[in-house]
Amino acid sequence: MLKKSAILIAVLVISVATILTISLQASAQNYNIPDWVKNNAKWWSDGQIADSDFISAMKYLIENDIMVIEQSDDEISDELTKQAEELVYYRMFTLYNYKDGQTYKQWFTFPGLDYFYYRDEPSWHVPAYADDETTQDYYSYGLGTWQDVEIIADELRKISGNDDELFANLVMQMVHQFKYEPTTYTKTPIEVFVEGSGDCDTLAVFAATVMYAGGLDVAILDAFVPSSPESKVLDGGHALVGVAIEVDDWEDSWYIELDDGKTYFLAEATWSDEELFYDPWEYVDGGYGSVGDNPWGENIEILVGILPSA
Repeated sequence: MLKKSAILIAVLVISVATILTISLQASAQNYNIPDWVKNNAKWWSDGQIADSDFISAMKYLIENDIMVIEQSDDEISDELTKQAEELVYYRMFTLYNYKDGQTYKQWFTFPGLDYFYYRDEPSWHVPAYADDETTQDYYSYGLGTWQDVEIIADELRKISGNDDELFANLVMQMVHQFKYEPTTYTKTPIEVFVEGSGDCDTLAVFAATVMYAGGLDVAILDAFVPSSPESKVLDGGHALVGVAIEVDDWEDSWYIELDDGKTYFLAEATWSDEELFYDPWEYVDGGYGSVGDNPWGENIEILVGILPSA
């Protein structure tokens, strides 16, 4: 019985046997192939020598680089991984600290492999218009990736001086600088960042996850909003963020109390008109996207609030 290594070589040999009997002679002018190797190929194909003798000839060809074996899929994958380690995705955001009047240009980067980790796994992407249970599982899963975006939360915390309300509004400024784009399948926060776009659920998951990474109590809210971009598909279904913080203008803010007994102020990750995104200072005066705002101009019926898993 052939040993394991011999069997592997034999499998290779069988796959190239026909080629060898033809091409070894044709390649003789380019390579110094001994006559005994060419004879062995013919004799083996005619059944005149044993497999072990022919395997020895193949070993000689391979070890002396006369016959080069192409890289396996695993080897190619390893090489691509090495190259991908150098790939970095970056994006710049304009952020406005409305409490001290300062404007910031903030860069954030993510390794390409972190993005590929999620994008290359189809099972993590569920249909965007799935049933309630599947959608809620997606919310929980997205929030569970908070460590991926902790670097964003840390920088926004620095800009805000650890002011919870300002930090939450900086997150909203950031998420409004992504393009609103309806999606067939859900995205993780890193995918939203790299691709620079999302719809109500993916943008809400991104915003809530960054807030959660920054230490805030958050919820992703399934709501009924007839004028939302998804209303025609989901019969008014919509997703937005709830964040439990102290808000300066309490009386004019939109909020809801959830089962955990905390008050969550609404934070809208999408917008109500055709603008791609607003300049950050317009969030404050224009009523678009600040925590507690309701840009839809109508009552929002909250159907369920999904909290991060413990």
